[in-house]
Amino acid sequence: MNVGVEIRLARHRAGLTQLEVAVGARTSQTAVTAYEKGRKSPNLATLARLAGAMGTTLSVEFVPPAGDEHEERPVELLTQQERRSLWLHRAIAARIQAEPERALLVARENLSQAPGRRGGPG
Repeated sequence: MNVGVEIRLARHRAGLTQLEVAVGARTSQTAVTAYEKGRKSPNLATLARLAGAMGTTLSVEFVPPAGDEHEERPVELLTQQERRSLWLHRAIAARIQAEPERALLVARENLSQAPGRRGGPG
């Protein structure tokens, strides 16, 4: 579980801005942003205040780790960098699907030119 993602999801479900949550939890908008982006980790007391500000309650439980830590999230909850990466990967996948032979040719050419490869620059 990613605490920052959970905070952001709960805030979106509550229809609140970061500032509204911050005021309700007696903290700063900067802190809420840092929690959501994973730059800071709130302690349990702060988590309980954040939950209360969002009209929810905090529940803590110990569970075995999930098999896939890259759980799918709604696109609107992705960071700008994550959205850009997703767009790029989708574009590449579409090109590969549309022209698989050409994609292989381009990939082989790129690999042959990679630094450190025999026969390539470097």
